[in-house]
Amino acid sequence: MKSQIKARKKKIKEGLKEEFSRIREKLGSPPVLLSYMVGEDPSSEVYRQSIRKKGEALGIKVVFREGSEEGILEANQDPSVHGIIVHCPREDFLRYSSLISPQKDVEGIAPTNLGKLMRGERGPVPATALSVMELLRLLNFPLEGREAVIVGRSLIVGKPLFFLLLRENATVTVAHSRTKPLQKFTSKADLLVVAVGKAHLIKPSMVKEGALVVDVGINVVDGKILGDVDPRVGEKATLTPVPGGVGAFTPYMLFRNFALILREKIEGKTPYSPD
Repeated sequence: MKSQIKARKKKIKEGLKEEFSRIREKLGSPPVLLSYMVGEDPSSEVYRQSIRKKGEALGIKVVFREGSEEGILEANQDPSVHGIIVHCPREDFLRYSSLISPQKDVEGIAPTNLGKLMRGERGPVPATALSVMELLRLLNFPLEGREAVIVGRSLIVGKPLFFLLLRENATVTVAHSRTKPLQKFTSKADLLVVAVGKAHLIKPSMVKEGALVVDVGINVVDGKILGDVDPRVGEKATLTPVPGGVGAFTPYMLFRNFALILREKIEGKTPYSPD
């Protein structure tokens, strides 16, 4: 599976590089993606550097700034900034994400864009949820009529993924760390997606024989990266790798969102324009 993921990632990168080349020609300059830090969030620094490196390889100018909420509002009005990513402590996520202009919301987390996802309209979608869908397409997993269970209800994975899977006519259940008993739901899933941030939460006894299990979790334990799913699950079901699974696609889904935003800008569309 890792070789398949690697090949698909390369293809996505090549496609994005060509698309951003066309976008640069139309804009007359490289598109600018603002990585804006509010408050103290040391874990975001590695992610910011990764986005800068990958973005600049695609021909995107990634700019770092730090400040308060006023800086987000200023960036919304700055015509030289085409897209915005906000980094902040988890407890402030709802507050600051609500300030981002929908026209510059690369992460798909502004209220308007989340509303468009619920309504089935075109717009940026949280990148990790898109990465899960990309992985399902890669594996040719048929969703229509299948039983899908998501463990995790976050605004960037569980909730958006619920609507994406519904679009594909899956029957979707959302469980979470407080679902009792969790095994009652996970054991019936043809597709099980786990995104709760608890190392090895899902054990083999909790999984249906022959299911597809997508592990979104990233947990650092004693210096090792562990998923939310016990690796032994792979003995009775198809299990995606951690690391090197869903996370391999996530930055490039972010850049796909950015390309969508830029195309709408170039074409003169608003967040409420029809497809």
